[in-house]
Amino acid sequence: MLSCPLSGFVIEAQPLQLTAEHQFDLATAHDAKEGDVSDKVLLGELYSPKQYLTYDKEGKKFTVHHAKEGKHYYRFFAHDSKGNVGFCDFDFTVKVLRCPVIPPVFDQGWCEGNRILGGERHCECQSGYRAQGDSDAKCSKIGEEAFFEPVDPPVCKAVTCPLPQVQYGRVRCDPECSTTCSWYTRCEYVCNKGYSMRLGASPLRVCR
Repeated sequence: MLSCPLSGFVIEAQPLQLTAEHQFDLATAHDAKEGDVSDKVLLGELYSPKQYLTYDKEGKKFTVHHAKEGKHYYRFFAHDSKGNVGFCDFDFTVKVLRCPVIPPVFDQGWCEGNRILGGERHCECQSGYRAQGDSDAKCSKIGEEAFFEPVDPPVCKAVTCPLPQVQYGRVRCDPECSTTCSWYTRCEYVCNKGYSMRLGASPLRVCR
């Protein structure tokens, strides 16, 4: 009789990792006539993504290093002195937590980053817009899943500037504006007759 280690474990990869490590016991084997024949147990790999396997003889434990995402299947074999062969199967699954897909473009802006647990998302607004809210978010585990915190990207608001005010003069803007000016509006101070700009002062203002 051959007894395999417990199957069905789900191993979560550590933050920012695409692989995981898992340790399991050597299967035990018992023959009705010969007794314990665990020393004749062999491990075969049915299916497993590329990895690195080590065995601790004293502890009789296997360690799978760099196990990639997905399900890993193994089969243990044992044989008695007459050549009879028995086997048992077991498996484990490596899970890589990921945050929801990052929208490449949102209203007047874009986001990019790493969706893997522990990764970061960064959002920026187009020229002429300024972010309201957090531009950066981290992929964190919430319950059994992963989400960016904060969840939503920032809101991009159009940049506006108050119309420049000047005493003893007027302001000429291109394009024209009344109380507020849009992004990159260029305004110039024009002094009344008998007045001049302070030495070294620029008459030009740009909304940015």
